[in-house]
Amino acid sequence: AQNSGFGKAVNAGVESSSGQPLLLILNSATEPASDFVRRFIEAAREFQPAVCGVSFAAEGIAPANTFATVSSLVLPRVAAVEMLARRSAFVKRLTSGPAPDHSKLPYTEWVSGAAMLLPRRQFVEVGGFDEDFFMYWEDVDLQYRLQGRGIPSVWIQDVSIPHVGGASSSDDQRRQWGVESSFVYFAKRGQATRIEAAWTGMIVANLIYDTINLVLGRGGAPMAALRERSRNLRLARRKLRTLSN
Repeated sequence: AQNSGFGKAVNAGVESSSGQPLLLILNSATEPASDFVRRFIEAAREFQPAVCGVSFAAEGIAPANTFATVSSLVLPRVAAVEMLARRSAFVKRLTSGPAPDHSKLPYTEWVSGAAMLLPRRQFVEVGGFDEDFFMYWEDVDLQYRLQGRGIPSVWIQDVSIPHVGGASSSDDQRRQWGVESSFVYFAKRGQATRIEAAWTGMIVANLIYDTINLVLGRGGAPMAALRERSRNLRLARRKLRTLSN
């Protein structure tokens, strides 16, 4: 009756379906070719039970993914750090968290939920997608829980699908959902205080950086940026309060 988010919609679909051991989850902004399902299942068969993802034709070949930490999420969003990382490979490595281990491919820590093939039984056993996530991070959270039960994630590089990234909403809405869901993800791992403190520090650091640029005549709108970042932080905090109640 209403839009309750990606994870809840998928859970409802799984509940109403039956008969097959594998679940295929597709984002509404994907465009599968007529032979996509057959090719995906054939390529993924040798890895089952596993969460299998594909490449996205319009976005190029994705690298291996690692589970984010608070620092690897927030530090690259600090404007001064981001500027230094562009100029120094050392700073980039220092602030981007653990590097993906490409030697383990096709196994990786997580694959995009825009196109996933995974075992029904294990999906149901862990409770499916966590419906506290409205949009974004629910696929990472699911795979984190599944890997705790020995179900790996696998990137099927030879199968691809066109995907229009970010087609679900406006840029502002997408950023808001992203911040809210990242807070939910880390709160569920006992790091609510840490993510709030880190995000607040990022806002303050960026305000100082943006103000200095404005004074030096380099442009920018520090107060407008502050309002948007503060709004997203406020809504993310409200989300956590709602979940704690």
